[in-house]
Amino acid sequence: YGTVQMQAGSRLIVSGGATASFFDVFRHSGLDVKASAGSNIVFFGEVRGAGSFSGTGTIYFEGGYSPGNSPAAVTLGTGVVFGSANTLTLELGGLVAGSEYDQLILGASGSLALDGGLVLDLIDGFVPHFGDTFQLLDFDPGQVSGAFDEIVVADALPGDLSFDTSSLSTTGKITVVPEPGIGALLASALALLGLRRGGFRGAHASGVLVSASRRNELHDAPDFDDASAFRAVPKVRKGGTPSPALGTSALPGTTRAAHSTPIAQLV
Repeated sequence: YGTVQMQAGSRLIVSGGATASFFDVFRHSGLDVKASAGSNIVFFGEVRGAGSFSGTGTIYFEGGYSPGNSPAAVTLGTGVVFGSANTLTLELGGLVAGSEYDQLILGASGSLALDGGLVLDLIDGFVPHFGDTFQLLDFDPGQVSGAFDEIVVADALPGDLSFDTSSLSTTGKITVVPEPGIGALLASALALLGLRRGGFRGAHASGVLVSASRRNELHDAPDFDDASAFRAVPKVRKGGTPSPALGTSALPGTTRAAHSTPIAQLV
């Protein structure tokens, strides 16, 4: 019981199949904490510091873990388990892993089982921007299992942005993206813009369903952007009688009337 402070250059080794438990704050500024084969180390309190973890045993975090005294890259060279009551806190103060944001690196013999919570803490006035990517976990395929139960951003991102954490357990990365609602609105706006710029010819290519019987007609129809291809169509009088300006050719739903300009319809 009580706070444990590991000084620079110090080591903690648990061996012989033993289990060592720590119930209060553990400050790991030492060289290494090692769990040898068949041995376990359990942290029930908060663990802080930039020291590494190694061995062939298992290390359990059941309280909280904050790697580094400021942003740091910490190597996990043994089996590490984040328990359901654990909270991993990672600081983000820039775009450089290890010096500006926290990163956990799995060594060749390391493994990591995710559970509990993750807190992303923005520090030093850092403001992420759209497209920024952070490699929070650096590992090879098969080294990471499980997932965090909850991910919390301590400070709100600006401009309707959020962190996409969907691939964190598979790639170790998070990326700044628009809020889901904003993304949907943006996609809709782009689709409408594509339809307007493409005119009728681009209708079926812009996500607008067009019946097969009309595709040839739409293909030969003028674009919206070609203003010279269209003229105003006079109103049809009540009862289906066209105004004299239309002449004698046919318009759907009217008597025959003439027109010198192609008219396209979207069905």
